[in-house]
Amino acid sequence: RKSVTMRIGFVLLLVALCKATELDYYFLETFDNDFVGRWFPSKNAKYTGRWVWTSASQVVGSEDDRGLLVKDGGRRSAIYSPFRRFVEGGPGKSIIVQYEVKLQNRLECGGAYLKLLSDEGETSVEAFDESTPYILMFGPDRCGSNDKVHFIFRHYNPRAKKWLEHHLTKPPRTKNNRKTHVYTLVVRPDNTFEMWIDLKIVQKGNLLTHFTPGVRPPKLVDDPTDRKPAWWVDEPKMPDLRVRKPADWDETQSAQIPDPKAVKPNDWLDDEPPLIPDYFATKPEDWNDEEDGTWQESGKRGKYRTPITLRTGLLRTFPRCALLPWRS
Repeated sequence: RKSVTMRIGFVLLLVALCKATELDYYFLETFDNDFVGRWFPSKNAKYTGRWVWTSASQVVGSEDDRGLLVKDGGRRSAIYSPFRRFVEGGPGKSIIVQYEVKLQNRLECGGAYLKLLSDEGETSVEAFDESTPYILMFGPDRCGSNDKVHFIFRHYNPRAKKWLEHHLTKPPRTKNNRKTHVYTLVVRPDNTFEMWIDLKIVQKGNLLTHFTPGVRPPKLVDDPTDRKPAWWVDEPKMPDLRVRKPADWDETQSAQIPDPKAVKPNDWLDDEPPLIPDYFATKPEDWNDEEDGTWQESGKRGKYRTPITLRTGLLRTFPRCALLPWRS
């Protein structure tokens, strides 16, 4: 993981808009003081990245603006801090998650996302890792062609009797530069959500319709007991075996003949070639002779030719039914 200065503060935007007595928050961190005693790095053997409390590099005058820095690139890093109380949802209550991220060396293969942990059993600081149960995951992640701002939530499915992860179907891209960016997620009680980057909406939708797998089960599901019949033909079309060739059919005749019902227009010019230039055609403005070739006017009708039609009585076998490849 690349070095990341991560300033974390839930409902940080609202702090500037509301009076302190009006603000109700579950977690607020400004990193005005050292994080020791409030934040606990994972002691899992896989997580060897160090965390330090420092100011941003390459920013003049930022000595007093401090945050959490992932000190060691190329290592797994995780750090944990408890809320002051449990998050209790209910009618009319929205959840807002907001924090600042400064990627001092950008992201090549790593993430700077947050997880709101669940209360499934006891969450051990020593055992804290990627498998620790969580309710919501939010923030930038990038590795190779994978470039997204995660929004994942876990939901207990009473029918399946297990927790399922639901991923945002079309997540926005990360801001992969050295500037400071504010990531905000708003989840409302009517199941709608908004994702903001630098106070601009980058994605919005509904928890029930914009995630994979869906919270609601699909209307149709595969029948595990269904089996393809032994007589099933995988080809989409097949000859109609009921069709018989007439006794007077002449195989030497052509499949197409001039249309006997066609009539030449009275104003047709017989001495003209089959195609003549269309003098009303104009060369497109974006035409490039090197790429598109030399411009030529489109051809119009010239010498009259009788239209072609199928020979009357031509035998053709049509599909009796169209069978698609078998799908249970």
